[in-house]
Order: sequence, then C-alpha cells, then structure tokens
Amino acid sequence: SLRKATPEWACPVELWRLALCNTNHLTRFAPKHKALGFEYRLTSCPNFKKLMVQLLFVVRFSGGAPMQWHRSRAYSLPKKEPSNVALVVTSDHGQVEVADRMIELTADIKNLVAKQSGEARFRWLHAVPGAEKDLTQMAKETFKDSAWVMSKKETIDAGLFGPIVSETVRRRLGDVALIAREKVGFTDPAEKMPFQLITRHGSLTKEEMHVPLLSTVT
Repeated sequence: SLRKATPEWACPVELWRLALCNTNHLTRFAPKHKALGFEYRLTSCPNFKKLMVQLLFVVRFSGGAPMQWHRSRAYSLPKKEPSNVALVVTSDHGQVEVADRMIELTADIKNLVAKQSGEARFRWLHAVPGAEKDLTQMAKETFKDSAWVMSKKETIDAGLFGPIVSETVRRRLGDVALIAREKVGFTDPAEKMPFQLITRHGSLTKEEMHVPLLSTVT
C-alpha cells in the first residue's frame, strides 16, 4: 500500500520502484488506493538506475555506506499535543577517534590468554586456567600508560556493573579488563570486520560517557 508519511529527507519506496524496477514489477505492485495529489506513472530512468546499481555495488564491495546516510533528524511536537507531555532527548554514548591506533597484545601476554571478548576500548582477557594472577600482573605492567587495567574482582568492587552482579554475569566476564584511557583500542584476532572503524566507544572516558540530555514539558 502507499506510504503516505515519510521523513522529508527520505525517498518513498514507491519512487524507488518507479526508478529501479521493470514494468512487470511496477504493474504488479501498483497501489490500489492513491493519495491526494499522487499519480502513479510508469517511468523509465535508465541512467539513474545504472548509477544506483553502481553505487550499491560499491557499498556491497567496500562494506561501508556513504557518510551522508548516517544521520538522524529531530522534529518538533505538534501544537495540538495535550499539555503536560514531557519530551526527553538524549544519546546512548559518545565516540573517541581511534583510527589505526590499535594496540596488539604482546607475545608473553598472548601465551596467558585463552580468548578475548568485549570491545576494542573495553577488552576482556580470559586467562588460561591457573594463569589469572600472572596475566593480571603482566597486563598492568604492560598497559598501565594507555589503559585502566583491572581484574574481574576490581571491576565488580568498583561498581562498574552496578551494585549487584549475578553469577550469570560473573561467568561471562573475563579475568582482566583493558579499559582504554588514551585514544587507542586493543586488537582481537577473532574480530573480523570488512572495514576499519575510525571512532570507537566502550571505555570510561568523559567523551564516551558524558552525553547530552535535553528535556521540555508542553
């Protein structure tokens, strides 16, 4: 059916069909109910279709979309909204530009690590059985200048996961946390990505944790 409401910066699905689909497809999915001012015409746009196919091929091949696609938009409340309605706008987290400043674990530390988890700026190291204390000490000595290095117990005692941490959560945590303090990240060989991230998040820095909070009441 016809989509009558779309953001002003968006392109209605019907227009994409007119521009990219063949005649048989257009006839099959032609809307039965037409909105006011809408006229459904079979349109041929060979050049546009060719360029769009090329763009989509590049997106698929590179694994990244154009930056202009990554944006949001805010809208004001209608004037006829009832009174005493609160509008709260916030963000979930900030970002830190890391680019290629990724730190690889040393060979000695790798020998004590069974696997990794978490994110590049909050990397969990899971120790091989019996190596928890050695891994904690070595990680603190190696990365003390670029990260807050904490054992599992230290992260829980510091309240990073709230006042109560269930046994289920405890079992999921690693043995040592590398929490990036500088604008760096920690690599994980198991983390396979089709493109290089420029910014990352997950640590405890001001840039990542302090987010805007705007509110108003109608």
